[in-house]
Amino acid sequence: MTPDLTADVPPLVLCEHRMLDVPMLCASEPDWDGRVHHTIRVMALARVDAGREIDHVYLDGATRDRP
Repeated sequence: MTPDLTADVPPLVLCEHRMLDVPMLCASEPDWDGRVHHTIRVMALARVDAGREIDHVYLDGATRDRP
């Protein structure tokens, strides 16, 4: 998460909502001039059937976030 997010810690929020079977890691992104403010990055893993095509729909919109 970016350093400007100071109100709460995401893994603690998940624990408070009894999401205890979810692996959690909290790290802060370096403070640099080109960073996107108010951002929490999420890594999600998915199990899919063999041979299924995956369409990463977020990739086209991600280019707006970076120069």
